[in-house]
Amino acid sequence: MRKHLKTDTEATKEAYETLRAQNPWSHRSSKLLHHRVLPHATLAPWLNDPAFLNIYNRVVQYTLVDLYRCYELWTLAQQASKVDGAILEVGVWRGGTGAILAEANRLTKKAFILRTHLRV
Repeated sequence: MRKHLKTDTEATKEAYETLRAQNPWSHRSSKLLHHRVLPHATLAPWLNDPAFLNIYNRVVQYTLVDLYRCYELWTLAQQASKVDGAILEVGVWRGGTGAILAEANRLTKKAFILRTHLRV
């Protein structure tokens, strides 16, 4: 007897159900609850943005921010090019998102990134 192979849709649905069934958790150092975020959206505009993909692939190991939020930052930074002033990111880990901000406005703005060891 042949074993039924799952379609991509069935496998994806099962994976989502498994992840959604997980209970929220918190880390020992915090009482803040965490849970998996699983969007249903399929639109992926970053796949059609070679400039973003280029910078993201260069900085991905220098950020804790996921692809979706990095792309949102990229688009917001591009919109900021229409506003006077520089860009400042405060509280940088390794500079990945700072590099995204700087690259999005490379021709129009100065970008400053500030790593702080003390709370601001």
